[in-house]
Formats: sequence, structure tokens, C-alpha cells
Amino acid sequence: MSKQIPKVLLFVALLAAFVVSGSAAVGRTTCRCYTVKVRILPAPGGCKFDKTTSQCVSVSCSGVCF
Repeated sequence: MSKQIPKVLLFVALLAAFVVSGSAAVGRTTCRCYTVKVRILPAPGGCKFDKTTSQCVSVSCSGVCF
């Protein structure tokens, strides 16, 4: 199981980068906080969409914003 953790984290990072890069093209301006463990689950905390950079920014997210 411990050998799969880097692969899972890489997959999540690539997925998050894809979602963030596509959000400006689609016009999506909402962000959510997710925890990254074995699965991607909603997490407590907040995220906001920064219009200047067109990216999700963590406000109080304990996980990943996308």
C-alpha cells in the first residue's frame, strides 16, 4: 500500500492541475475543498476562485482546492 501513495498523489495533482487549467476555459468560478487519501472526499474548510490568476485558492481548506 505504501508504494501506491506516490502514484495516487501524482494522479491527484495531475487531476487538480487539469481541473484548474480547464476552469477558466469553461467559465467555472466555483471551488471546493477536498481531502486526498485513498479516495477524493469533501473536506472541511473553504476555497475561493481568484479571478486575477483564474485559480482556486485555499482560504481555510485542510486539503486540496479544485
